[in-house]
Amino acid sequence: DEDVKFVGLCRVFSGTMRPEQHLFVMREEDSKEGRQRSLEIERVFLLKGRFMEAIAEAPAGSIVAVQVRQAGGETAKSHELGVERYLTLCDSTNGPVLETPYSSQAFAIVRVSIEPKNVTDLDALDRGLRLLHKADPSVSVEAMVTGENVLGCCGDEHLKRCITDLQKLYARGVPLSISTPLVAVREAIAPSVSADRVDPKSSQLWLPSWASHLLDASTEASSILSAPLSEYDEGSETGGGAPQHQDRFSMSTAGVMSAWTANRKVCLKVSPVALPEEVLHWMDNQAEELESVVHRQRASMAFAAGRASVTLDECLDEITNLFEQRMREAGAAESGILAGTTLCGMSVAKGGRAVLLDATNSHKLSECYHGGSSSNPTSEAVDETSAAAEGKVPNGLWPSVLAGFQLAAAAGPLCEEPMRGLAFVLHGCRQVLNEPSVGNAPAGSEEPNASQAAPVGEMVGGGVEAARALAAAAAAGPYGPMSGQVMVAMKDACRYSLFRRGYARICEAMLSLEVQCEQETLGKVYGVLGKRRAKVLDEGLREGTSLFYINSHLPLADSFSIHHDLREAASGHVAFHCAFSHWELSEEDPFQEASLTPDEVEELGDQPLPPNNARRLVDAIRKRKGLATDEKVVKDATKQRTVTRMK
Repeated sequence: DEDVKFVGLCRVFSGTMRPEQHLFVMREEDSKEGRQRSLEIERVFLLKGRFMEAIAEAPAGSIVAVQVRQAGGETAKSHELGVERYLTLCDSTNGPVLETPYSSQAFAIVRVSIEPKNVTDLDALDRGLRLLHKADPSVSVEAMVTGENVLGCCGDEHLKRCITDLQKLYARGVPLSISTPLVAVREAIAPSVSADRVDPKSSQLWLPSWASHLLDASTEASSILSAPLSEYDEGSETGGGAPQHQDRFSMSTAGVMSAWTANRKVCLKVSPVALPEEVLHWMDNQAEELESVVHRQRASMAFAAGRASVTLDECLDEITNLFEQRMREAGAAESGILAGTTLCGMSVAKGGRAVLLDATNSHKLSECYHGGSSSNPTSEAVDETSAAAEGKVPNGLWPSVLAGFQLAAAAGPLCEEPMRGLAFVLHGCRQVLNEPSVGNAPAGSEEPNASQAAPVGEMVGGGVEAARALAAAAAAGPYGPMSGQVMVAMKDACRYSLFRRGYARICEAMLSLEVQCEQETLGKVYGVLGKRRAKVLDEGLREGTSLFYINSHLPLADSFSIHHDLREAASGHVAFHCAFSHWELSEEDPFQEASLTPDEVEELGDQPLPPNNARRLVDAIRKRKGLATDEKVVKDATKQRTVTRMK
């Protein structure tokens, strides 16, 4: 029942490490006292297999294990999870800082919810999860808003090992209640869909039953606008200057999603496009560097392009050049909807891969993420007005557009999972500056129409004062500040554009599985792999032995308990190795009922459409997260059922 103690593996780069030595932690971000935190080396160990031998000193170049404690006998303070995983220790206060040796892209693909059976063991479980999180760099621990603790691992075997360590070492004697594993997916779209699956007469926007309330809310909050339609608003027979009925969400026949703000002042037009494989592979290979530059705002020498030093703006410009080069190599920059666009946003956090492209060529990546504000306020007002006249996004609304894009890329509409392989093309922004606020405003609320109805010329003449008056008038209305409305409109436009008829897809996590067995059990092993949708890549006889090897890709959702099936089929004479390989785009449409061909409809008849594997994954994840599904809890509400069985 003694407390679990940890030793840290370290390498001595210079000098000599000895016990009772005081060292400083370089760049300790959680120090709130304004001084650097110091640690004291308690013991130094020499590693000898499973054993450790205490030594008096460790010279430069040694790889040893050390046990540290707070310097000066200070009591240990509670630090954020993950801080103690990697530290740079130095005997000087101005020493160098080494980068983390752990990959930030080792995200969890299998998650379970853990809770104690007894409420009194909550503190013990919390302490055990903290110790497990420190001991294993590949583990992620999240405390959800619902109060549950979610443990994320890299696979089925890793999950079992973590549960065993938690029960036998870190939280001993605590009975645990563990939920069923939840696999991770990524949301994407298909590069193209066959013409026979898309009906030009039907609407391009198709929503499942659990998202049909969006159309109802859009229709109820619709407005009558007298402004002319833009070139992206297709499918309307209304004249150019006649009043028209405008829904908050609509999609043209070209797949361009239009989303209005709540007060019907700004409309954003976005269309999703699948990224080429070459660009996606480049983003996967440079994921850590891209995350450091784009999300953490730190310069990286990976984008120095041969220079001795590099700034953040130079890194963003180099990322733009590399992205355009990959697009040209893939042939996507000269043809299609991606032609003539500029990179203005990127999201690579939490395993997502999405970019934002500007079709108006009015913003660049370096200006969006690290652009300074202009010193001439009058020029800002002129730029805002000219942008409104040309259909471009004004500079004042661009931070809200980027924030909405980041929110949509982190949680898609299918099952609130990150998006992968998506490029959102922003076709323009439509502003209605001379129309009063319309929609379903609360009764009795009066909006100040003086500044909102002001024409564009008065805004230019008034300069910043007129712009501030317009922002104040919007904030005083029932819909809140304009920045928040634009952010929500951009997020909804990016999210709901994935509901284009026949284009919704998911990316499954694929594992690389290598199996070795004898010839007598080769057929039985193939039978196990065939039931789990495994794709065999290579097979053959291992030279010098009688063993056959099989290399395959196995979906993560079908990998649970495969060790039991393989050993049972081969009577224990089998060896295998499994590891994460890549994300693969599923060919199955989770909403296949939206894009059935006439032949499939005729063949199906009155029979219900059976759900495919993609739909099962989406429904399972939504049900586990507490989201709405199309599952009927009560099938026959009026049918009487008796308890006793009639004989």
